[in-house]
Amino acid sequence: MAVCRADDNIGWRGDGSGLFPDAKPPMKFAGNIRWKTEVGSGMSSPIVVGDRVFITAEPDLLVCMHRDTGKLLWKKSTGFDDLPKGEKIKPEMPPTECGYATPTPVSDGKRVAVVFGTGLVACYDLEGKRLWIRHLRADRLLQYGRSSSPVIANGRFIVQVGCVQALDLQTGQPLWKADKAKEGYGSPLVTRIGGVPVLVTGSGDLVRVDDGKVLISGLGRCESATPISRGRVVYFIDAEARAVELPEKLEDAIKVKELWKQDLLGDFYASPIVHDRLIHAVNSKGLYFVLDAAMGKIVLEKDLNLPEPEKNARSANCYPSLTLAGTQLFLGGDGGGSLWLKPGRTYTEVGRNLLAEGSAGTPAFAGGLMFLRGGAHLQGFGEK
Repeated sequence: MAVCRADDNIGWRGDGSGLFPDAKPPMKFAGNIRWKTEVGSGMSSPIVVGDRVFITAEPDLLVCMHRDTGKLLWKKSTGFDDLPKGEKIKPEMPPTECGYATPTPVSDGKRVAVVFGTGLVACYDLEGKRLWIRHLRADRLLQYGRSSSPVIANGRFIVQVGCVQALDLQTGQPLWKADKAKEGYGSPLVTRIGGVPVLVTGSGDLVRVDDGKVLISGLGRCESATPISRGRVVYFIDAEARAVELPEKLEDAIKVKELWKQDLLGDFYASPIVHDRLIHAVNSKGLYFVLDAAMGKIVLEKDLNLPEPEKNARSANCYPSLTLAGTQLFLGGDGGGSLWLKPGRTYTEVGRNLLAEGSAGTPAFAGGLMFLRGGAHLQGFGEK
């Protein structure tokens, strides 16, 4: 039976920060594959809940495996045929090859909840029993489909379908809709102001978790990535990077202090990491940046020479988001090439790997294990 703390928000990039301080994965994939399980195609990332790993797959599947062996424990659909009888809805076609299974699942340690690009949302217990399912009717506003992963905060299951909206995690009943906070590609950042949980969206909307009130807009902008934070400072890393400081207390008039702006080159699909007073980011074409988090100054800029996929394979783009496993920084491209770097002001490469199947997802970690999607498979890596 999976065991985890009940109040944890376990989802995309762990708690959303991409920091896995206790992780000690192998730096080399070759010779360290613990298991490889076929799960189906998709662009979502795995999450680890106790002794289990969850991932979604096209078009509407939630797949559960044993963390240590990769054994398939159960697989459930979240499709239109699974809705209560009498609720007839015509499915929409996926907008691109991105499909429906791009959002990553999220868990509170007792349940696991999912959202698909169809607007279908559902919640399961860890044994695979469906607790509720619902279809959120909303016009799709995004050209390339829905990719924002859900989060859990204060018992609320929060998704971006049409706009930011919250459902009760236990029952699936709608709680609020923030109509002014339109959906985006990146996942919302969960943080606090004076102990009060709030969301920061990629479009720069600040939303109170308890009631969905949009407190202020225009904080910054990430076209595709997710904002990150350290203390009261929120960073928007995009072609125009920006850092803003949130107030100490939540008051009627929200005053936000801009700390810096910095122009960066390229499109940023991968979400960055903030660690040890530095921000690590990479644009879609593999240009790596290290910024001083306090001033926004670029302290390192380097073209990454990612391992190349086989000839005639699709060109590699840095879509997967960055993660910090223990003391090592992991970044990669959807072509399957990846690097381990020592984070800092100088470029120090620790390892390089290549998954021939390609890898568009972001990895998850648990102790000495690393979980990474490669093509239609999920793989568990760990020193033998």
